[in-house]
Amino acid sequence: MIKQIKRGITHVFKSTLFWICVLIATVLSIYDLYSNEQLYSMESARIGTLTAFIHATALSPSGTFQMCAPILCTIPCALSFLDDIKTSQINNLLCRMKCSDYYISKAISTGLSGGLFFICTYVLVFLCCLIISPVSSVRILLSPIIPFTHIYQTSLLGFIGVYTVHSFIFGYTFTLFAMGISSIVQNKYIGLAVPFVLYHTAMLLAWILPKSSVYDIVKYIPYESFNIQIPYLHTVIYRHSSILILGLVFYAIGIYRQRVLCESSI
Repeated sequence: MIKQIKRGITHVFKSTLFWICVLIATVLSIYDLYSNEQLYSMESARIGTLTAFIHATALSPSGTFQMCAPILCTIPCALSFLDDIKTSQINNLLCRMKCSDYYISKAISTGLSGGLFFICTYVLVFLCCLIISPVSSVRILLSPIIPFTHIYQTSLLGFIGVYTVHSFIFGYTFTLFAMGISSIVQNKYIGLAVPFVLYHTAMLLAWILPKSSVYDIVKYIPYESFNIQIPYLHTVIYRHSSILILGLVFYAIGIYRQRVLCESSI
């Protein structure tokens, strides 16, 4: 199973589509950084590398990067299980390993691909910010709705670290969520579209309608799981856990519906 996971991760880094998505996300982040100049009355070249990075990602109210990242992180590998089924590659794999090893390694490697998307994107964004603003970083006042504010005030690097971990977890759970849906519906386009539409529908509902009237709905779907506009850490953890559980449940249902012959177990 470990070999299969390593093979899956190697495939991610060799995927042209993965790097295209990373480059698109990087460009969108830098676009958001310059879009924030007027809103925060700041000049990107003078705010410092760390602050520029934060405004290009975590504190990006223009939201182009945040709007597109949920689908960009799922495009490269969320459909890999469905592709294995459509091409009958799954039968060849199951002849060489235990069924459980295949299904578990597929879930782990697919989820990791979503998390690695954010890691690779953030590395490139950081390098771009280093070029754009190679000076000492400054701080701005954060809204109290942003969690980890105390970390931001203490250490910009610490805040970036926490936000990167948060994004990695979101990429993992959301990609697994998309894979679970695609395994059930057996359609690539629907498998990618449903999680993305669900993400933004929940966000729109939460902004348009009174919070109390939609809270019981949106807390179960990926609203704000990526941009961390949540005041409580336990809510962040709860929503990550909810999406992870939903993804695993859908994935299990997809496996059951396929009824693939486990020749390796015979």
